[in-house]
Amino acid sequence: WIYGRARKKEMEHRVTASDTELGKIRAQEKIWQREADSLRSLLSTYENVHESSSGGSEKKKRRVAPAESSTASRNEKEGDEDGPTSQGLRLSLDSARERVDILTQQNNTATEELESSRSEIEKLKAEHERVLEKFSKLRDALYKEREKAAEAEDRACQAETLAGKGSFNSET
Repeated sequence: WIYGRARKKEMEHRVTASDTELGKIRAQEKIWQREADSLRSLLSTYENVHESSSGGSEKKKRRVAPAESSTASRNEKEGDEDGPTSQGLRLSLDSARERVDILTQQNNTATEELESSRSEIEKLKAEHERVLEKFSKLRDALYKEREKAAEAEDRACQAETLAGKGSFNSET
């Protein structure tokens, strides 16, 4: 019983720690998502400025698709004509995407751990309730047996008293 209570506290502590970790991971994910959006916007602005300065006849609008993560496939589509600044921004954007992916995976793992901890706590609570129910039944049965024993003792005392009050026959 004491072991169950300690285990329950440990599980509640694990759930609390998992909730905290999950909150941290979600906050980091939001920050990095904003960073990736900011880098995407910066890259788009840079490309627009670069295109407008290079001439009006060659207007290509390059957009970085959020689903793309491979630098090689992007370079094949866009060519190697970008300057080092653009490539640096792309690299930074790719690394931000990778961090977001890693955080998403960590978030999923933490969520799974949290769910397993919660289900284990529910099992422990159910077991605790079952043990308490058995304990209360055993306690009630013990009290009934004590009551029966006390009644039997009272009957035995009363029988002894009645046996002693019988008529005394001196002839026998």
